[in-house]
Amino acid sequence: MLNYLFSKRLDQALRHGQLALMAARDLDDREQLAFVLNDLCRVYTCLGDFEKAYAVIREARDLWSILDNQPMFVDSLGSEAEARFNAGDYDKALECSTEALQMSEKIGNLWGQAYNRMLIGFVQVDRGKIGQAIQLCHEAILMGDEASLLASTIGTRSDLAWIYGNYGALDKGLVLVEEALEITEVKQPAWRALPLAIKVRLHLLKGETKLAKEIAGPALLEPVSIPYARYTVMVSMANVELALAQRDHVRALSLVEDLLAHVTPLTRVDIPEVMCRKADILIGLERLEEAHQTLTKALSAAKRLGSKHNLWQILSTLMIVNSKLGNYKEADANREEARVIIQQITESLREVGLHDSFLNQPRVQKLMQ
Repeated sequence: MLNYLFSKRLDQALRHGQLALMAARDLDDREQLAFVLNDLCRVYTCLGDFEKAYAVIREARDLWSILDNQPMFVDSLGSEAEARFNAGDYDKALECSTEALQMSEKIGNLWGQAYNRMLIGFVQVDRGKIGQAIQLCHEAILMGDEASLLASTIGTRSDLAWIYGNYGALDKGLVLVEEALEITEVKQPAWRALPLAIKVRLHLLKGETKLAKEIAGPALLEPVSIPYARYTVMVSMANVELALAQRDHVRALSLVEDLLAHVTPLTRVDIPEVMCRKADILIGLERLEEAHQTLTKALSAAKRLGSKHNLWQILSTLMIVNSKLGNYKEADANREEARVIIQQITESLREVGLHDSFLNQPRVQKLMQ
C-alpha cells in the first residue's frame, strides 16, 4: 500500500490497503490494525474519498489512544488535518493540526512539529493570513531540516518560495527555490520537478518568459510522486502558465482543462486558482463569455473555502472581463471587493516586512488606484 501510494499508483494502493486491513482484522492485532488504518487514511485522502478517510483515521486514533502511542496519535491528527484541508474543511483541519502541534511540542517530536506547522501554514495562506503563514513555514523548514522531513525540507521551501513570489518578494522566493533544488539533487532527485516548476513560475511572474522556458526545458514538466493533488497542481501550472506567457493559448487551454479534469475529483483547494488561470487563457482567445462563466464558478468555489488568497486575484480578473463586456457596475463592485481583501492581506504582511512589496506590484496598484 505505502509503496504504491508514494509512487502515485492509487488504485493499487487502495487494493493492497483493503487487503492489509482485512488481514489485520483477522489477526486481531491492534497495533498492526492501527498502522494500516492510519496509512489507509492518506490513500482515501489522495483519492478524494474524504468521508472514508475520516472514518478510518478515527478508528486508528482510538487504537493509538488505547495503545498509548503518542507519536502515532499525533500522526493520526496530522492525517486527518490533511484530509480536512483537501476537503476544504479549514476549521477542522486547524483544530486537528493545532492539537497535533501542541502534543508534538509536549513530547519533543520534531517531525510532528514541522509537519503540523506546514499544515497550519497551508490553511493560513488560503485564508489570507500570509504573514502568519510565512512565519510558520520558516519554522517548519528549520524543524524539518533537523528531523530530515523531506515534505518540509523540499515541499515547504517550494511552497514558501511561491508565497513570496505572489506577495512581491520574488528574490526571496528564488533563493528558497535554489535551496530546494540543491537539497533535491542530494536527497530526492525524483522530486526535482517540484522546485523547478516554482522556479519557472517565479521567473514568469518577473516577466522573464525566455529564461523561464530555458529553465523548464524542451518537455513538459511531469508531476512528482507525492500523491497529493496540490503538488500536481504546483507542477502542472508551470506548463500552463508558460504556454500562456508564450501566447500559445490553444495549448494552454488544453493543458489547463486536462489538469482540471484530473484534480477536481481529488481536492477542493487550489481549484479556484486553476480556474482563474483558465479564464486568463479564455480572455487571450477573446472568449469573454466563457471566461466570465469560469470566473463566476471560481469565485463561488473560493468563497465557499474562504480563500482570500485566491479571491482578490479572481475578482481582479473578473473586473477586467466585466469591463470588456460593458458590465461597468459589476466591474466596479469587483474592484471594491478585491480592495477590501487586499487591505486585509496587507495588514498581515506588515509583521514579515512585505507590506510595501505586495502593494507595489503593478497588478495590485491597478486595483488600488
